[in-house]
Amino acid sequence: MPSPAPPLPAAKPRLLLITPRFPYPPIGGDKLRIYHLACALAESFDITLASLSEAAQVPELPHGEGNPFKAVYRVHLPRWRSWLNTALALPGNDALQVAYYRSAAFARLIDRLAPDHDLVMAHLIRTAPYALSTGLPAMLEMTDAISMGMAGTRCQPGGSPQWRSALYRHESTRAARYEGNIVARFEAVSLVSEVDRQQLLKHIDPALAARLLVVPNGVPHAPQVTLGPSKDIVFIGNMATLPNRDALAYYVNEVMPRVRREEPKARLRVIGPIGARHAKELRRHPGVDVLGQVPDLARALDGAAVGVCPVRRGAGMQNKLLDYMAHGLPAITSPVGLEGLRASPEMHLLLATNTEQWAGCTLDCLALAPSIRAMAERGRSMVRQQYDWDTHSQILRRRCEKIVNSESHSHPINVKLES
Repeated sequence: MPSPAPPLPAAKPRLLLITPRFPYPPIGGDKLRIYHLACALAESFDITLASLSEAAQVPELPHGEGNPFKAVYRVHLPRWRSWLNTALALPGNDALQVAYYRSAAFARLIDRLAPDHDLVMAHLIRTAPYALSTGLPAMLEMTDAISMGMAGTRCQPGGSPQWRSALYRHESTRAARYEGNIVARFEAVSLVSEVDRQQLLKHIDPALAARLLVVPNGVPHAPQVTLGPSKDIVFIGNMATLPNRDALAYYVNEVMPRVRREEPKARLRVIGPIGARHAKELRRHPGVDVLGQVPDLARALDGAAVGVCPVRRGAGMQNKLLDYMAHGLPAITSPVGLEGLRASPEMHLLLATNTEQWAGCTLDCLALAPSIRAMAERGRSMVRQQYDWDTHSQILRRRCEKIVNSESHSHPINVKLES
């Protein structure tokens, strides 16, 4: 008698992931986070990515391992259209974050894809309306309480225009109201830190608190860089964001002159996406080198003496601090940068609260005394132990599994690739 055929593997539930920006390459806080979370979710789900894209062309995803998506759909939303959406929304009360990403073509795509899926996940509040329109069990990967980061935003010379700062402050009220109302409409909402969770709890019904998950960011395994012998300081960040522009402007205008008076060889390496005009402005300052987006972060950090995170406005976790410490680089942060991070000042990194302290801490790190080197090693060990993507992302994966298992959906598989 022939042996019975082995049972076919059970089909995975189907997850529709909706993102406001194409999440590859995973550079920048929001793209890095959703890409790594998707890699973890792919263990339990067949994921369809539906993404808006400001660029007409996007990079190809890798084949095989490293591509968590079974199918990819993309709709081009040009910047001019987004700004028109924002202008049209100004007289009303809608969150401008949401209006910016409105697209009738994208809405039609989501409506077409939804019936073939068991669960929908919106990345950031920007895509929440698309997810809620599907009628599927819905999860919101909010990441930050964005209203907290926008509240009170201001700029220094060399930062963003004042009109943009005023717009951000105006948006903080709208965003806070939207965040408070949206939680009740999702099965669960994930946030990057307890600080963001506590901020959101101020605006929601306490009965909804269990829906809020804290899913910290992680950091990939990073090689140990060589410290020194240069007197180089590093700032990593996406210079398109207002908190990073403000932080960099403060450090360049207020801190660097004091540091260079004591240590003329000190230089600042600026690493991360940056516009040509902003880069040109920064290079006018003595001792500032703009590297822009780099293919190999470890190589760009090698030989430096310290990484800085002088953010004064913002929400969520600062990936730049994780990057510094993961590579064994001494780090200095502001109180805002420390929020949501399981690090202790003096033990894992240095904390500076004013310009004098920023200059003093920077000079201490440039000297690379044994105590600074020991602190950097403790910081690296802490990050490797406590900020592992695989460990943290399982919090989200288990909640998504629970949501799907509590529902009974039966949809035919009909997924294809579309660019």
